[in-house]
Amino acid sequence: MAYKKAKQYRLPGYNYSSNDAYFVTIVCLNRNCFFGTISDGEMKLSEIGKIIKLELLMAIEYKQDIQIPKFVIMPNHVHLLIELQNEQLTEKSPASILPLGPGFERKGHIGPLQKGSLGSFVNHFKGRVTRKCKKLGFIDFAWQSRYHDRIVRGEKEYNRIVDYIESNIADWEDDNENLEV
Repeated sequence: MAYKKAKQYRLPGYNYSSNDAYFVTIVCLNRNCFFGTISDGEMKLSEIGKIIKLELLMAIEYKQDIQIPKFVIMPNHVHLLIELQNEQLTEKSPASILPLGPGFERKGHIGPLQKGSLGSFVNHFKGRVTRKCKKLGFIDFAWQSRYHDRIVRGEKEYNRIVDYIESNIADWEDDNENLEV
């Protein structure tokens, strides 16, 4: 019997607290358009979209170990260009055995998020937005459980990502996340 290999979401062995640039996309559960609408080439933020913008602006202003030079809030997802700037890199915890029932186990990581890592930032960002939404009565709001990231490899790719983020609203009609197309 052939077993389907689990999808690898992160680059094996890579320290995601490394001071690099990352292109991140975070999507709403089921691609629901919670963040607003695009009309006449302009993003009109909903109340949830405004919460996201406020959280991002607060991170830009107050987080010393992270820079967010570009971001765009779309109707059902957010694109971020994130630069980590940790003074001291933390080490990833060693793999541990995760019990899956009698006779089954796999190696993996259990434990707290790695301090200063990309995952730590995304987790805290999503959590803060979700808590504020729930507190304001937006009980249907939820994120997809994961997020997409790409380690930016060089200045040419960095500039391409900046251009992509800047033109994302204008290109909404052709966007893969646009379920109305």
